[in-house]
Amino acid sequence: IEQYDMVSVREAELKTYLETFVNKKITRVADPSFLLDRKSWKEISANVAPVTPYILLFELAHNKELVAFCKRMMQQANIPLIVLGQNEPESADNSYTVVNDAGPRQFIDYIKNAEMVITDSFHGTVFSIIMEANNFYSYIATGNVKGSRITDLLKLFHIENHLLNPDLKQSWLELFNNKIDKIAIDQIYYS
Repeated sequence: IEQYDMVSVREAELKTYLETFVNKKITRVADPSFLLDRKSWKEISANVAPVTPYILLFELAHNKELVAFCKRMMQQANIPLIVLGQNEPESADNSYTVVNDAGPRQFIDYIKNAEMVITDSFHGTVFSIIMEANNFYSYIATGNVKGSRITDLLKLFHIENHLLNPDLKQSWLELFNNKIDKIAIDQIYYS
């Protein structure tokens, strides 16, 4: 490690651990995606998302309870729901739009333009922060062993209150009124 010009790691504990053995500064970067600035990510964006307000659900694995929760949010907010996922089944009642073929550029654009993003994905959370999503919430399903990555990221940006309750009982107004302090996010993002 001493031979490298710069060293970065994701976890705070690993940073502390390595600094005890290495005589160089170790930088913590929550994810390599944060190494590219926002402007560059926005230039990559594809401009395919609707212009009207919508709720975006990005999930790694289809979760009926999370879809039902987002449908309830859609009804309470009276705005459309777009579900983004690679293996997402079509809406049985045609009440929402399913997008299974979005590439990275489209993924970024859908997040950037959503009124609210709901995600069970670490990178869904990362890009909600990078793209300055209007509002977003992360969900960690019971038994998700990788959920600590999401909670660590939310703690890093002081937005732990943007983790959905496991019971999914929140209302649209409760979520909508819990605003993200974008100035505080920027101070951490650019530090």
